[in-house]
Amino acid sequence: MIKKLYILSFSIIIASFPLFLMKSGLFIYEKPVNSKILLIEGWLPSFTLDKLPFDIKKYDTIFIVGIKQKTNWENIEKEINRINAEPASEELWLPTEGFLFIDDKNQKISEDTIKTIKIIAKGTLAKGQFAHFYISVKDSILGQTFVKADYDTFCFTVNVPALKGKLLNLYFDNDVLTQTEDINLVVKEIIINNTSYSATESELVYLKAYQEDHNFRLFDSNARETEQYLKNTKKVNSQIITIDTLFYKRNKTLASAKAFRSYLEKHSIHLNSLNIYSLDFHSKRTHIAYKKILDPKIQIGSIINSCPDCTSERGNNLLKQYWYSLEEFISLVVTWL
Repeated sequence: MIKKLYILSFSIIIASFPLFLMKSGLFIYEKPVNSKILLIEGWLPSFTLDKLPFDIKKYDTIFIVGIKQKTNWENIEKEINRINAEPASEELWLPTEGFLFIDDKNQKISEDTIKTIKIIAKGTLAKGQFAHFYISVKDSILGQTFVKADYDTFCFTVNVPALKGKLLNLYFDNDVLTQTEDINLVVKEIIINNTSYSATESELVYLKAYQEDHNFRLFDSNARETEQYLKNTKKVNSQIITIDTLFYKRNKTLASAKAFRSYLEKHSIHLNSLNIYSLDFHSKRTHIAYKKILDPKIQIGSIINSCPDCTSERGNNLLKQYWYSLEEFISLVVTWL
């Protein structure tokens, strides 16, 4: 009986070890250096960009290193069919960051070129800011704006081909949630040239941004997505350089560090120092990976975002946090080795 209790106790300690490491701060490395160069990990969730713990405008050059993304249209079509089965409403609420597009299943538009886009929308307020969105066709940004408290018509003059079926992508990109406020975007109607698409006819389809294995935002890499987000919401004037790397399932951080080194070597860029911006529980692994891959003469600092009042991708579920802790622990060991 005593032996069984020892085994049970030992098993519980081993099982809870990764979660203990996360809570203890072992995964965290925060030590900025004096540098005019900043590197941002492209996968960072938007709340880390909303709540920057530093003045981003002091940096002359910003590198964003991210992973190439592919759009899985098969998965998206399944999600569209599920949404179309739900009752339509007079307006479409986007309660969290997400991707909205026109499902032109009846091919109402006959023109080959889109020349005008009108979006009738409104939004809610949080921390002094209303909902923000940008519109795009494929990977080309056509326009962006902040909405108001009441419905307004936002007009964009463009000149792009009218793609059959998927005419336009709209991305709501600045969701903020606090204890008393929540930014939401509400879209009532989109008019392409003179053709109207409304929520009441289930022609406006909303897909949440962070569903597993879905690239609903249609950017070819999360580095370019982060670049666009910074330009739209922070009005960054610094030189921004995006670096893409192929998806590497085993250790994306190490793959990103290698892609960054390759870019520096290819363009004969010699750095003396840089700061890397990451999320708290991921910062130690990021720092180890870049120290391991880059020239040892480069002084590498670390800036983190812990944001305790934000809803991070770790979530509030203890089991989910445990698996993140276990994954981070294993990845940290692999990177260190």
